[in-house]
Amino acid sequence: MNNISASPKHPEIKLLLDENLPGKLRELLFERYDCLIVRKGMTNGEVAKMAIKERRIIVTQDKHFANIVLFPPEMYCGIIRIKIHPPVIKIILKVLENLFAKVTPKDLDKRLVVLEEETFRLK
Repeated sequence: MNNISASPKHPEIKLLLDENLPGKLRELLFERYDCLIVRKGMTNGEVAKMAIKERRIIVTQDKHFANIVLFPPEMYCGIIRIKIHPPVIKIILKVLENLFAKVTPKDLDKRLVVLEEETFRLK
């Protein structure tokens, strides 16, 4: 895992960024939030354990994290599954910022969020 010691604008939002996110998106999120990034090659299970240990919200494009049997949301501080294709950074960032403007990290605790092009769904 890597942690860039930026001074985020929203330190209360603690994210674990999966390696499958576009690099530019990760950079922009680092500027705004308290982020850790998953090491290249980590398994989904290792990512899940890290999220629990570090008490962070998983942000990923990996559809497996939306499988509530494999990754029960009640075990995590939150899972955000980005379901925007193609993954246009400007759109993803806009929807994420909209999400964080409307809900708190406490609202995301034990929840799965699916980000779509114009909106998000809390499950």
